[in-house]
Parts: sequence; structure tokens; C-alpha cells
Amino acid sequence: MSKFCLTFDTDWCPQKHIDFVINLLNKKNLKATFFPTNNFPVIEYEHAEIGIHPDLEYNSENEIKKRIEELLTHYHSYTPTGVRVHRLYNSAPLNMYFSEFGLKYQSNYTTYLASTPPFIGLYNMKEFPIYFMDYFLHHFNETTPKYKTMDTLFHKGSDIKVMCFHPTYIYINTHNMDFLQKNKVTHGINNTYYGMQDFFKEFISTLSQNDTCCPKELL
Repeated sequence: MSKFCLTFDTDWCPQKHIDFVINLLNKKNLKATFFPTNNFPVIEYEHAEIGIHPDLEYNSENEIKKRIEELLTHYHSYTPTGVRVHRLYNSAPLNMYFSEFGLKYQSNYTTYLASTPPFIGLYNMKEFPIYFMDYFLHHFNETTPKYKTMDTLFHKGSDIKVMCFHPTYIYINTHNMDFLQKNKVTHGINNTYYGMQDFFKEFISTLSQNDTCCPKELL
């Protein structure tokens, strides 16, 4: 059976969205990695690893370094070793900056449900490719049967599968991009269609703590 890295990009979501996800995880003591984008989220979960999720697009070198340093300073008690950049933005200079700040891994490379083992990239940064992202469902405006075949799709093999979720997508149970754009600020909840909260609950119901891990454990 595969090992799953459950990862969460907080973006600018409200605290209650994060708390909602933690409550779901806590019911089964599942390990998880949170990538905060700013300084306000409080991650209180004993099975959590904390990385950083800075918004670095279009910034100058000084601004990029300042933003990385701000997040690392704010979350220093968690000793972050990983980074996933907002919008998955990446470049050779960024890898150099991450290495200079002592970060050990990133998770930006994204596949479409294709198992790709972790690999060493530039500046000795380990890359943990994203196997599944909740955005896949929204981008294609569908919930196809292949996402519901948990055993054959997600549990086949013995590899590492990095799952990327957004707390807001789960909280409002978004089922397509139109709904997400209209409700991510107002926090209207979808109670009609099969959405991301339904999918997430169904998926984690198949897992035990031993089925989950954090990238930091695999360095």
C-alpha cells in the first residue's frame, strides 16, 4: 500500500477552515504537513509538520528573501525544513535561496496522478512531487468516477503519494471552480453536490496513521 503525505496549502484562509481540517485529521491521528502563506494561522496539532508557502511571484530578490525569512522566523519553533511556493512558482535562483536559508526540501513539481519518486534537484534540494491536488477536480469542472475508486487509484503500489489540499476547498465543499470563486470569501457551503469535503472525508476514512507520513521524515 502507498504511503500518503497529506499536505495543506493555507493560502489566506480563515483560522476556522484550518481548525475544521485539523479536527477531521485528529479523529484518526493522521500525520499532515501544513504550508502557511502568512503569519496568522495557528497550527495546533501534535501530528503536524510545518513548512512554508510564501507568495513569491513577481517579487525582487530582496523581497523574496525577506518573505522567506519572515515566515521562517515566525514558525521557527516548528523548525521548518520544507517549502511549497504559492502557485508552485519555481526557479533556479529560488532553489539557491531556499538552500541558503537551510531548507531541505520542496514540493512544487506536480504530476497528474502519476507516481514520481522524490528526487534531488538543484542545490541539493529534495523534491517531493505532488501526486494529487484538489485543484484537479475544480479545473476540469467535474467529479469523475476515477476519483472515487480509492483502492485502485490511491492505494495501489508501495510508493509515496503527496496529496495537496486547501482548507478552504474542504471547508466549503467546493465542487467546481465557479463555486470556489463565488464562495471562497463569503464561505458559502455546498450541500447539494459531491464536493471536496465529501471527497476528503471519504479518502481519509480509508487511512490509518501508519498510512501517512510527512516529507520531513523521509529526508
